[in-house]
Amino acid sequence: MATAVCSNTQESIDRYKDYVNTHIRNVKVAYNKYADTLKDVLDIDKKELLERVLNHDKSKWSKEEFDGYRKKFYPTTEESTENQDSAFEDAWFHHLKNNDHHPEYWTYVDDKETNKIKDMPNICIAEMILDWATFSILKEDDKEFIEFWEKNKFTKPFSTYTRNRVEEVMDKIKEGNNLWQ
Repeated sequence: MATAVCSNTQESIDRYKDYVNTHIRNVKVAYNKYADTLKDVLDIDKKELLERVLNHDKSKWSKEEFDGYRKKFYPTTEESTENQDSAFEDAWFHHLKNNDHHPEYWTYVDDKETNKIKDMPNICIAEMILDWATFSILKEDDKEFIEFWEKNKFTKPFSTYTRNRVEEVMDKIKEGNNLWQ
């Protein structure tokens, strides 16, 4: 998301709210497009996935996240000269640790200070893919989120199991069975 400097706080708040609402709406659009593929490949319950979609990213409205995101991506003229990195980092950390559709949620450091990655449950993988699909919806280009996957599949903290499951879904989508019409 690009930064857009706003003339006042209310404009900033309104633009950030619009962004979040559009994102959540686009996750629902992605659900309508990909739910059957996700159900078939990941063997998940579509009703459970729909429930997750209806609650997707609700933490972005929380006090822990709202201002950190807003000031980073929709700062006012005065805020654009301030360093927003710390507030955003706190908001992003909170978001990752409260939303299990992000692979970072499944990482931890064990008692020997070794980084560990747990397998993501299939339902979380499904929601993550819907989240990514919003890139394609915004640009009306189904290749957008496939390219995101190709660029990030070895940089995101995925277990082998999780990476393989995502690859299965993305291969099915690339076959053309679910391209935007």
